[in-house]
Amino acid sequence: MRSSYGRALLSCGVACLCIRVSRSQLTLDRTYCDKVQFGSDLQWECRDAKTLTYGQNNTYAWEVTQEAAQDQAYDMMLTVTTSSGDAAVGIFPPGTSTAPILASASGTGKDVIFFPRSQLTAGTFFVVVAGGAYSTSYKMSFDTLQDPRKSRPHESAALGQLLLDCCAGSACQMLTSQYAELQDNDPTTNPDYCSIVPNVCQEEGHLTQLGLSGMGLSCPFPAAQLTALTYLEALDLSSNSLTGNISLVAAASQSLQSLMSLSLNGNALSGPLPSTCALVQDSMAALDMSVNYISGSIPSCYGQSSTLRKLHLDANDLEGPFPAFSENSIIMSITASNQELNGTVPDLTNLVNLTIFNLEGNEMTGLLPGLPAALWTLDLSGNQMTGELPDAYGNLPQIRTLDLSGNGFSGSFPASEIPACSASQSLAVMSLSPHLSSGSKSLLVGLQTSNGWTI
Repeated sequence: MRSSYGRALLSCGVACLCIRVSRSQLTLDRTYCDKVQFGSDLQWECRDAKTLTYGQNNTYAWEVTQEAAQDQAYDMMLTVTTSSGDAAVGIFPPGTSTAPILASASGTGKDVIFFPRSQLTAGTFFVVVAGGAYSTSYKMSFDTLQDPRKSRPHESAALGQLLLDCCAGSACQMLTSQYAELQDNDPTTNPDYCSIVPNVCQEEGHLTQLGLSGMGLSCPFPAAQLTALTYLEALDLSSNSLTGNISLVAAASQSLQSLMSLSLNGNALSGPLPSTCALVQDSMAALDMSVNYISGSIPSCYGQSSTLRKLHLDANDLEGPFPAFSENSIIMSITASNQELNGTVPDLTNLVNLTIFNLEGNEMTGLLPGLPAALWTLDLSGNQMTGELPDAYGNLPQIRTLDLSGNGFSGSFPASEIPACSASQSLAVMSLSPHLSSGSKSLLVGLQTSNGWTI
């Protein structure tokens, strides 16, 4: 049945440089692209793949009629699939807000946002797709779901038991106060998890995306309950108080064959990364284990994954060498700052998709590595590296943040062709060792400097 409520004002036109991404945060300027009106049924696909570079965007307008808002006529599913690179997507509400109400930057090649009918309000929503890699090609689809999706009974029971185990006492107050079903201490009495943002269910009601970030979960990692969610593609349990050995996480991830994104940053997990590399199994694309108590070294097989796009291991207790990545790797973001990694930084030249590399605050030694042309952010500050800067460091066309402070480098910054002529292209932050001097005055126009390095 075709809906009489949905009216899409969308554009596959040129990119509008009015939205910028800063540390994964989308911000909105109310200027948007030319609008194209489609039919009464809001089911539409951008058939021609759009291409964006890092920080560029396309903006789309989606209009909800007064009638649709009053009747809560449909849920909306927004899917952005990238064939190359990476994209972040956000939905901005009608009015003057400059922050998205829903956003996704999964790093997996597929971002899905479920927008429930309960949040429909009349007016024009804005959908922003922003490039998160040197070059990103994507397709986007909008679907209206007139029939609500209902979570499967066995998956609801597993989640009910998870919340019962992890929400004792005053834990999870924000979640339990919002859903009366969770106040009965009965794992068989549950809300519909398919309707809770940011969860996503497929048509049959299987959860494919589960988000319980910052919900106050306090318990050992709930591996047994999570393995019941066999269709899960993205799991976000960040910013909670989960404990236990990281091997429990690895065992659960092996059971979840479709899992592509796992975010557990900001918990209290401990132990060494398993040498079996179960956490970077064939489907894993984005792994964030930052701010835990993970110890030991990073297994070399982490650099051999053919699917991993994002690896974030900051602020743990890791030590030993940082592994080299295969030249066939599609990795785009690597961060492992503020721990005790040592040895030399491996050559990065062949990592053609790499845009962010951060090993700040470790014990790395030796010379600077070769870099790929796509690199956007390089932070090797607070290490023990020495030598002169290679000439290639003066010709990094995409570089926006370069921090090499707190090392023992010497000599001059090489003659540079880095663009610094316009606000959209200029280097945002440049921090070098105090032992370095400038070899290129033109590079320094409008830059922030530190460490007593004078222009």
